[in-house]
Amino acid sequence: MPLRLFIIFTFIVLVGNAQQRIALDVSSRLENANFTFSYHKVVKTHFLLSSGVFYGGNGSSYSGKDTLLFDSGVHTSSPFAQVNNARADSDGTYALLDYGTQGKSFGILIGAGYFYPINENHSLRANVYSKFGYATSNVRAYYRLDATHNDMKAGFTMSHAIASFSFELYHGIKMSDRFAAYYGVKFPYYYSPNKAKFNPLIYKDLYYGFEPELSLGISYFIGKVMGSKENTSNTIDQN
Repeated sequence: MPLRLFIIFTFIVLVGNAQQRIALDVSSRLENANFTFSYHKVVKTHFLLSSGVFYGGNGSSYSGKDTLLFDSGVHTSSPFAQVNNARADSDGTYALLDYGTQGKSFGILIGAGYFYPINENHSLRANVYSKFGYATSNVRAYYRLDATHNDMKAGFTMSHAIASFSFELYHGIKMSDRFAAYYGVKFPYYYSPNKAKFNPLIYKDLYYGFEPELSLGISYFIGKVMGSKENTSNTIDQN
């Protein structure tokens, strides 16, 4: 269903002769890098429709209970049933103590935006996106035997669907008639579209809740370049 919506939305965005721009940006939580390729079209003065694709790393997370809580029977629960399952060897049964996750993802996005020209060379742009995709989470899990505190380590690679709503704010700087640079912040709020496979319970988990990113990108204006200043106010040359 998200792919069908993306195709329909992209078709709507592409038809017509309004001002258009493609863009590529890299975003980071200071420990990762992910890339977004997007298409923007002016549908009304200062208003945009946008669509695109994303791919890359999304950073890492860590979660666990302290030893006193573990000893009292309060055990950690990860978003993955397979990771939560107790493990056993000849010494006994081990319960999950803590876990760390590193993730990367790919998917599609659709959204709308508004841009405001400050002057001929600078502008502000705000976008709201819905994003849908799949993630690969590499989980490092640590288990502990209640009686002796012996530890056991295990690794998992989990694939699961992800989704988010993202508010994004940028400052654009015009570099030429066609190229512009921009920088800003993204505020994606992640949620799970399939809790049977991925059921995060705490906001420390990766792909759950707000995970802000810094972003830097470049865009390219498609079509005929407007020659007069009165026309540039209705283009997205600065974004």
